[in-house]
Amino acid sequence: MAKPSVQTHFVLDAMAAERVKVAENWERALDSLENMNQRLGKFAKVQRQLVEQSEVAAQAAKQAAKERSVLSRQVEESGQLLARVQLESMAAETEKSRRSGSTSPSSRSSPPVQVRKGPQKGVQINPLPEMSFPKFDGANPRVWLDKCLDYFHIFKVSEAMWVQVASLHLEGIAARWFHVHRLKQRTGWNHFTRDVLNKFGADEYPKAMRRLMGLRQTGSLDEFVRAFEEARYMVSLHNPKLGEVLFVTQFIWGLEYDLQGAVQSQMPTTLDRAVLIAKLQDELNDQYKGRSTRSVFQSRSSSTAVKAKAISGTTGKGCMKVRGLLKNKVTLLLSIHSGSPTCFINKNLVARARLSAVSCPPARFTLANGESLTSDLLVPQLAWCANGHTFHTDMRVLDLGPYDAILGYDWLKSHSPMECDWANKVLVFHDAGVEVTLKGDDDNIKKEVQEVSAICHKC
Repeated sequence: MAKPSVQTHFVLDAMAAERVKVAENWERALDSLENMNQRLGKFAKVQRQLVEQSEVAAQAAKQAAKERSVLSRQVEESGQLLARVQLESMAAETEKSRRSGSTSPSSRSSPPVQVRKGPQKGVQINPLPEMSFPKFDGANPRVWLDKCLDYFHIFKVSEAMWVQVASLHLEGIAARWFHVHRLKQRTGWNHFTRDVLNKFGADEYPKAMRRLMGLRQTGSLDEFVRAFEEARYMVSLHNPKLGEVLFVTQFIWGLEYDLQGAVQSQMPTTLDRAVLIAKLQDELNDQYKGRSTRSVFQSRSSSTAVKAKAISGTTGKGCMKVRGLLKNKVTLLLSIHSGSPTCFINKNLVARARLSAVSCPPARFTLANGESLTSDLLVPQLAWCANGHTFHTDMRVLDLGPYDAILGYDWLKSHSPMECDWANKVLVFHDAGVEVTLKGDDDNIKKEVQEVSAICHKC
């Protein structure tokens, strides 16, 4: 048998060496797996210990929470009991002092107590009169909370009992809300006030602002002033930084049209000043309405008599009230009347708006009460806007009382033909090739309408 060659021996030796290496690698891998299993066992043991410790901690926390709940309930019940006892004691002392203090049935307080301090003379101290705690049913929470604080400070109620004392005087929906609220969370006075305001006062400020902005005079001036001041105080309660400009502007805007111009012309800087001017003007208007309701304009020579309406802030048959703008900032109150012979503008508005007036042939007007008025000024081509359209009109200057301007027959004629719907207060016509619609203001207030017969004559 032939011996293996050198190459064969080399291959066999290499294979044997490779088997040894593989066996060593497997042995090292098995050792690594064994070490890993040992480490995993230790990790599992540590994990079980952590789970056991967390369960013990959770049970301890649960027990502590239960004990805190029981303790909190006991503290609250003790506080309520102490509050009741203190209130009953205060009531008993007040009743006792009221009975023993004076023989007069109308007496409400105890006799003065003499207190001496060193060499000073006796100082008289009168006990406070009996005062009931403010009730709360859900309305005006900020006012109620302020009253609660005043009561606590006056009677030196411990702050720890504020919530309990206040909760005893909740009524209606507020009492039911607090009963549910108390079951969910127990808080101090600061949290209690926050929760009360969030529940019952979240929309108070927007609601008060909407009421202020929507107020309009629909009855007597006194009623409007009372309603406006109430709305103003509610708004200022939530935002005390609001200035007088807002309130004065909104007050004038809410007045009747025959008062707006008179108050605005005086440029009041405070609401009290604006109210005073409005009341004075309202008295003057009442006196003006009490005079004869018929005025006659007479000329020096005979001419055709023309019927016109002089309206005290409202409209009658054949006339319509519209609002416009002068110089895009001055509000105009105009009367469109088919019986007026020409167009007029109030002399007070001419001075207030600094309009340029020129001389014209004078026309004298004599009222039925003997008063004589003369118009010798004219504002030529006065530019004014209404319903988004600009007009240019010649207007005579005259004292028109509540109105800023009157558009008469000559203005209606120059814009004819036109569609007139007197029932709905609508005029439709064309001016400079553009269709214009004028909508009169609604007037739901019954007022006096003054008939005026006029005869205009150029002197």
